[in-house]
Parts: sequence; structure tokens; C-alpha cells
Amino acid sequence: MENIAALLQKIKVASFPKLSNTEIHLAFVSHKSFIAATRLSTPFKPYEIRLNLDDVKKMGEFELTGVLAHELVHIDEWNKLFFIQKIFHLYQSKDEKFVTKDERDTDLKVIGLGYGQQLLAFQQYHDKYYKAYKSGDGLTKKEIREILKAFK
Repeated sequence: MENIAALLQKIKVASFPKLSNTEIHLAFVSHKSFIAATRLSTPFKPYEIRLNLDDVKKMGEFELTGVLAHELVHIDEWNKLFFIQKIFHLYQSKDEKFVTKDERDTDLKVIGLGYGQQLLAFQQYHDKYYKAYKSGDGLTKKEIREILKAFK
């Protein structure tokens, strides 16, 4: 698990300089409903990226990079919000359309940061072991491939 903490730090340094002094904990959980999730910070608790331990054991560094970059974008975006915006964001997070847009925008930012291939590898892993992503969940493998082709 040390290597995952080192990988997280490497991604932070390379692509998220504003998060360099932000405390982010890694938690390894056994949870069948997600591979990774981020608990947003509060005045009393730091950010926490929760990773499904079973999946971490199966994924390679490439896939892990994709999912960690995705979660770091969520944290980076949360840090940009003012207090009242955070409250509004939490309220909106109950709305399926808002969540869909947020996840898709997050994936686009991951690709824009240069982690598109890693995100694609993560989606391939996800779709192999879980119900395949639909456009309501975030970018699909097909959409990621099309975007990556456009960048070439």
C-alpha cells in the first residue's frame, strides 16, 4: 500500500500543484459497490480516497493512476469552491443529472491533464469486473477512445 501512497504523491506533484500541501488519506476498504470514492474534506476531517482493497490487488499501476487522477480532480475542483458553493454542490449531488455532468466533466479534465490512456485502462478494468459504464456514469470507453483520437 506504500507504493499507492507514493503513486498518489507522484500524481499530485506532477499535475496538481495546488494540492501539494493538501492532506489526503488513503483508506482501503472491502466494499462491493465501488472501486474508488472520495470523502470530501470538512473543517474536522481531511480528504480521504477510499479504494476497494480487492480491486487494488488486481489493478496495475496504469489503472490505479487513472482512478487516482480522477479522484484528485474531484478534490481539486472541491478546493476551488467557496463555502456557499460547497453547500450548493452537496445539495445538487442528490440530482442524477448533476452527478452525471460532474463525472463526465471530471473524466474530461483527467484526459486534459494527460491521463487519458490511464483512464481508459481503468474503464476497461471496471467494465471487466463490474457493470459496464454508461454515459450517465461518466465517459464510456468508446467516448474516451474518440477523444484520445482527436488529440493525436
